Amino acid sequence: MSDRFAEAFIEKLILLEQVAGAHAHYRAMMPPTSPAHDLVSVQKLAKQVGSFVGLTDFTFIVAVAKQRETVGGNIDLVGKGRDVFLEIDADLLAFPDAAAATICHEVCHKWLQIHRVHLPVKIENEILTDISAVFLGLGKVMLNGCEVRRTSEEPAGEDTRTVTQTMTTGYLDRGQLAFVYGVVCAMRNISRADATLGLNPEALQAVDTCDTSLGQHYDRRFHQPGALDAGIADLDSQVTATQQALADVAKHMVYVREAYVAAVDSFLAASHRELRALRSRGAAMTSNGDWDPALRYLRSAQNQCELNRMIDALGAMQCASHDLSERSHHVCRRIWQNSEAFPPPSTEKFATLVCPHDGTRLRLPENAGDLIATCPKCKYSFAYNTKPLAFCPTPRPLPTRKLTLRERLARLIRGKGND
Repeated sequence: MSDRFAEAFIEKLILLEQVAGAHAHYRAMMPPTSPAHDLVSVQKLAKQVGSFVGLTDFTFIVAVAKQRETVGGNIDLVGKGRDVFLEIDADLLAFPDAAAATICHEVCHKWLQIHRVHLPVKIENEILTDISAVFLGLGKVMLNGCEVRRTSEEPAGEDTRTVTQTMTTGYLDRGQLAFVYGVVCAMRNISRADATLGLNPEALQAVDTCDTSLGQHYDRRFHQPGALDAGIADLDSQVTATQQALADVAKHMVYVREAYVAAVDSFLAASHRELRALRSRGAAMTSNGDWDPALRYLRSAQNQCELNRMIDALGAMQCASHDLSERSHHVCRRIWQNSEAFPPPSTEKFATLVCPHDGTRLRLPENAGDLIATCPKCKYSFAYNTKPLAFCPTPRPLPTRKLTLRERLARLIRGKGND
């Protein structure tokens, strides 16, 4: 499962927590001890599930009937009374865990209706229903019943053969349910022992696998104040490092402004706009004032996903900046070598610069090391140094690229415009 799916599931949990977080169980319902294998047992289970999720004012009346292909059950949400009619497919009675998961899903449809939670796209609404079942404490039942195998022996001539039948239910597979279950258990501080009690071997394996591959999305440390401080500090450090890389490009442009293509200026402006936006977005993450600890935890998990994308974008920007810096260095060196036509780079030239955000001219100390300059007009802070360019007699090797410089710059600028 990708990070995008993980973030989408967390967004749905945030929606549910905002609607009914104060009324949700901070515990999980144990899987039924008596299998849901006949009409009496499924009726009893529907009543138990309805009571567990807080729908005690409703009576769930279950019928067993053949459903359309790929449909395990349905519920009547049109009726206005206290009797709620639902059906499950007759084939499910041979797979009691699957029948239990289907009942949980259908009852949660009613819970979502009562709380007026609905998504406009049908499949998204069905996914939300599966997620709401886990959110409401039915995760163990859903994990045990989302995919069930049954093995039986059948006669085959004078011998017998083993036949395995599989029944799948719901709209999330076991791995996706395990992720949602992991987030819910983590945000409610449910212990590992309590979370795994009652899970069948397949469900337990899915939880273990999810903990290994996606556990960073529901790190228990998100409960702690300042859980994102380290990530935001890393973001800020990467912003400064990227600004320093961009500064090398900018210094080359001061010297070779009329000899270089305008695309570099566009790249710089777009990059600094993005950097300012990234820093602002990072700063905004620290101003979360949610009183609900579970909601605060979910927002931290959500923001961590965004931080990862932002830092990846900065890495790509740094690579592009270093590449442009190397190529700019070779261009400048060629100009520097032709001293009859072009003057050498002077210290004074690099002490005067313009703000990369709004173009305000700034004057900095000459021949200074790394520093942070702040525009007096727009207050944008950026890394820079005023040391002059220096060229050695032996040229640096240009990085090997399949594309020409013009083609690469055109792609970079075009990519910024598409964003």
